[in-house]
Amino acid sequence: MKYPKTYKTLEDLPAWNFYKIKEKNDVRYLYVMDDYSELPEVNNVLNDIWVDVQFEYYDLIGLTKEEKQLFEIRKDIVILEAELAITQERFLLNKINRKKKELLKMYENKEGVTLSFEEQIIMLENWRKIPIDSKKITCVRFFTLKKQYHEFAKNQLIKNTLNAH
Repeated sequence: MKYPKTYKTLEDLPAWNFYKIKEKNDVRYLYVMDDYSELPEVNNVLNDIWVDVQFEYYDLIGLTKEEKQLFEIRKDIVILEAELAITQERFLLNKINRKKKELLKMYENKEGVTLSFEEQIIMLENWRKIPIDSKKITCVRFFTLKKQYHEFAKNQLIKNTLNAH
């Protein structure tokens, strides 16, 4: 089977595709396509590309201790699922399920409000006062904008706190 071209780095991967992969847990959004309503089969290198993209992401934004643990568990799951696909060893299902339960427990214990991808786009559009095409903006640009916004918000909070006293 001939597979479509793939996005391989944060430099070329649109932010929309990045968030679809995370939301749907489907690496086929790494394919370069005009229409994602019908996705082709998974190419055997997509999982490897996705792991590399995630490392790039974490290098770009930095990681908390908790995020590193979550990433390690997700990486273990991907590796175990790939091993299961190759070997068909049923005992691997138990390992995968244990890791998924561990991951779920960590997510349940995670505090804080997380904005959806669409809410993040709207927040950045309002701040920058420009429209953002989520299917065209690359991950690097999107995450850089988010970092700039957080830095701006932090500075505004400091400024407002100092002016209040």
